[in-house]
Amino acid sequence: MLKRVLIANRGEIAVRIARACRDASIESVGLHAAGEAPYHLTLCDDTVELSAGPRTYLDAGELVRLARETGCDAVHPGYGYLAEDAEFARLVTEAGMTFVGPSPEAIALAGDKVRARSAATACGVPVVAASEGYIEDEDEIVRFGAAHGWPLLLKAANGGGGRGQRLVADAEHAAAALGECREEAVLAFGSDAVFCEQYLDTTRHVEVQVLADTHGGIAILGDRDCSVQRRNQKLLEEAPAPGLADAVRDGLHMSSRTLLRSIGYTGAGTVEFLVTCDRYYFMEINARIQVEHPVTEEVFGVDIVREQLRIAAGEPLSVAEGEPRGHALEVRINAEDVEHGFLPSLGQLDAFSVPHAPGVRFDAGYRATDTVTGGYDSLLGKLIVWGPDRAACLQRTVAALDSVQIAGVDTTVRLARAIVAHPDFASAPVTTRWLTEHLERGDLDLTPRTPAVAAVRPPTSVGLVDTHTVTIDGRAVRVPFAPGSTAAVDVEEARVALAGANPWLAGISADDEADSVSRRVVTSPTTGSVTTVHAKVGALVEEGDQLVVLEAMKMLVPVPSPITGRITEVHASVGDTVNHGEPLLVVDAHAPEHIEPHESVQ
Repeated sequence: MLKRVLIANRGEIAVRIARACRDASIESVGLHAAGEAPYHLTLCDDTVELSAGPRTYLDAGELVRLARETGCDAVHPGYGYLAEDAEFARLVTEAGMTFVGPSPEAIALAGDKVRARSAATACGVPVVAASEGYIEDEDEIVRFGAAHGWPLLLKAANGGGGRGQRLVADAEHAAAALGECREEAVLAFGSDAVFCEQYLDTTRHVEVQVLADTHGGIAILGDRDCSVQRRNQKLLEEAPAPGLADAVRDGLHMSSRTLLRSIGYTGAGTVEFLVTCDRYYFMEINARIQVEHPVTEEVFGVDIVREQLRIAAGEPLSVAEGEPRGHALEVRINAEDVEHGFLPSLGQLDAFSVPHAPGVRFDAGYRATDTVTGGYDSLLGKLIVWGPDRAACLQRTVAALDSVQIAGVDTTVRLARAIVAHPDFASAPVTTRWLTEHLERGDLDLTPRTPAVAAVRPPTSVGLVDTHTVTIDGRAVRVPFAPGSTAAVDVEEARVALAGANPWLAGISADDEADSVSRRVVTSPTTGSVTTVHAKVGALVEEGDQLVVLEAMKMLVPVPSPITGRITEVHASVGDTVNHGEPLLVVDAHAPEHIEPHESVQ
């Protein structure tokens, strides 16, 4: 029996774990950075401040020390961070504590996509064609493309959550894609190992939830469809996966059972597949609890986190396999600006609530007045809706999304509503390309369903021009104003400003307006840290060239050149923390070839 668990995570999953611990009469210890008071602490029996700040969530040795210091006999990693780090699991067990998850050996195998593919092949599970090992240079990518066709996928071998992936259109883009993929893989997973995989178009992303105890018991808890994605990251998930042929569904379940049993897996796990027509192919094993686990809980009436605690304590499974009851849909509500490329949206949550209704559950990681910062993932919470059938579930979801009240940051709520209400989604399963294609065409209805709300915050200086932050329909908009002018902002005037907003060019001073076509001050589209600076004073750049790369909310945000010209000023260096609207550099279409470095260049 576990007595005291360190929750090595934050956000909604930390809330979820704390509640499960409370239900099981297990004490929980929550973590937080200095100056932060996150929601999950209100549910924990004890709390610990991270002396080194947010980066401590990735310090395995320090987390183990904190667990021992606070008298914990177990550690639950949640998802993300070190949840699939075999070394962290090993350190926990070597310290005499229980790791609430698979064994270090199972994590190491599942976490390496190349090794996991080999294990699947040995079990007779179908796999997509891929490189035999890790990619060393772009020549290997070119050879793979010639053999298996273009486009192809580059994937981080230790990746997950859609990060560390690049679609390579042809041989010409191989080198650049390899560099970008490796950079993101190191940032997200600490390893630059990548491999090639054949790209299959018009596929669905379907996964199988599994629980396995230490007594040989395995329970297959159905399947989920996770095909609605942007940038290879999931936005909506539903259970059971709609429209699957019985033979495909049976094959997915059987393959998952066979594969996890063959590697001696214990705990909660997910086996992910690509499904096309009547065929399916293994993608990866997620050796942890998934973000989308609540939809499975709703249709099977099981608490998966509670089962994780039981398995870790050496107890047998308390659930059995069966048929799902009804249908459930999960909507991830992220702090992102959909209309400007899903940029992270930061700020204080002036309002944050979801009214209660039959069949509606909300797993939140924040409360009203909490501040969304760039140091963490963009997930604010998850709306989970159950219905007796899929049609009723979708109808309830639309109504629930219309009732969501969030102000202070941009969110994905309106996009989610547009997806769920779309006839394509309602009538048939969609593919992983569906959302991208509709976003490119701009034919999703993002019209607000609630009256406009305008709230003016104190003016903020962005270095070149003063702005007010105005909230319209729950979306934060920066409106420039002349120093000394009134702070009052008309809603309709702000709408005009919003319609013409360009996130890459916000912050052109009044003196530059007349010459804005030839000279552009490029400002930061979000608050984050600078990971790469490609620009140098005097360099000639083409419109669209990547100038700077930022990291915010575990996302890489490239900043392109708005015009063709020469770099005349650079104000950003690798490692800098920059605020939204802060000047990064200046591009001038008519600058001379030889330019003296600006005095503020770092």
